[in-house]
Amino acid sequence: MRKTITSMLSIFITALAFVSTNQVNAADRVAVLEDHTGAWCGWCPRGTFIGEGLLEEHGIENFIMLAVHNNDAMATSYQQPLAQAIGLQGYPGGSVNRKAFSGMSNAYQGTNTWEQTSIMAMGETAPLGVDLDWELDGSGNLTATVTANVDGTHSKQLAFNLFIVEDGLTGTGQGWDQANYLSGRAGYENMPYYDLPNPIVGFVHDNVLIEMLGGQWGTVGEFPGSVAAGETYSHEFSANISSVATNLDNVWVVAIVQEYQPSGGMEIVNAKAAGKRLVPKVKPEITSNENVYNTMDANGMVSNQVTITNDSDYDIEVAIEIDTDGSVIPEGWSASVDPMSASIPAGGT
Repeated sequence: MRKTITSMLSIFITALAFVSTNQVNAADRVAVLEDHTGAWCGWCPRGTFIGEGLLEEHGIENFIMLAVHNNDAMATSYQQPLAQAIGLQGYPGGSVNRKAFSGMSNAYQGTNTWEQTSIMAMGETAPLGVDLDWELDGSGNLTATVTANVDGTHSKQLAFNLFIVEDGLTGTGQGWDQANYLSGRAGYENMPYYDLPNPIVGFVHDNVLIEMLGGQWGTVGEFPGSVAAGETYSHEFSANISSVATNLDNVWVVAIVQEYQPSGGMEIVNAKAAGKRLVPKVKPEITSNENVYNTMDANGMVSNQVTITNDSDYDIEVAIEIDTDGSVIPEGWSASVDPMSASIPAGGT
């Protein structure tokens, strides 16, 4: 007797775009959002959503988001001194360029003003631009030269810094699973965390600040007490970061010129990021000439072909897998996909 069974398969695509950073003009100021967060903090996914939205809209050449973790597996010794310096009042909270904008008594901001002050910061004229040359080898040896090209005057003592940041950090259990008070909560339907559980087990943490080679206040290095237009100053950093980085392939860096806090200032004057890989907001389009449902004889085999189109203007790498939650796979059946990854050029298939 011949037996036929019907199945339905769904393909899940994850796309990763590789985006290069452009040199920042001397007069362009970059907004640096330091988001004080924690895996234990149920409201912190709101801060993640806002910061990643600003990054998507403005690009990393104009806006840099840093997740400064507190009291979890990703916390550093720098978070508490920074929190005290900006007057942190709660989580999620943070600062934009560690600056007290008009009407603010200190640099602390809740999430409701991050977009407004970030746009204000990007519209400001900076007294200097930042260049960065860096190299990271497979053993974790990092070297970098941060250069400040002065285009105006600045009377406060300046300092160099190099922030080490890592994407894709994940784990399970306390310190990793992300508490999520947005889960099913009215008013947050437009955020992806609305449909996710509380806590989010195996949450992937991006933009995580893992090290500051100049400490939280930087190193004065070659800077004099004040700078003037036409001057150029450079500082070299070197370190082995293998003890603080989980996956060197996911590490990126931020060159910082900041006011030196022990001399009476802490504002980030300008910055430049390098090495960050961005995930595109728009998913690749999947099409198929085959019927999504398949009927076949027992012990038989059927294959379908799908086409993945990259409509973006940058090259992407995609991981391809069976979406088992969205598929109907009868008992005793198995499903696979080949290949499991692909490189798709901009505008290609």
